[in-house]
Amino acid sequence: MYEALAIEQIGIAVFFVILSFLLLAVFIPRRSYTYRKVLTDLYVAGRIRQLATEDKIDLTIENELFKKYCKKQRIEEQDLDNTIEEDMQDRITDKQVKK
Repeated sequence: MYEALAIEQIGIAVFFVILSFLLLAVFIPRRSYTYRKVLTDLYVAGRIRQLATEDKIDLTIENELFKKYCKKQRIEEQDLDNTIEEDMQDRITDKQVKK
């Protein structure tokens, strides 16, 4: 009786181990997928730089403008206290940078 119970428990444990390996195989991305994704991102970044150069667009200025736009959007969504605190922190860091 105990032997049958032990064999049944071992069978259940083996089943869960196999099931967990199958789930890991399905949900963890493969290295080749990650490599292709990174390679595609690098290609897109290079292409954007190439097009920006052709159109004489300064990407650093555009990046700063985008940061300001994102900050404005974030400020509109958050509480007034947090907005004032962030503004004061920015002013302090700006003064320190200027010195």
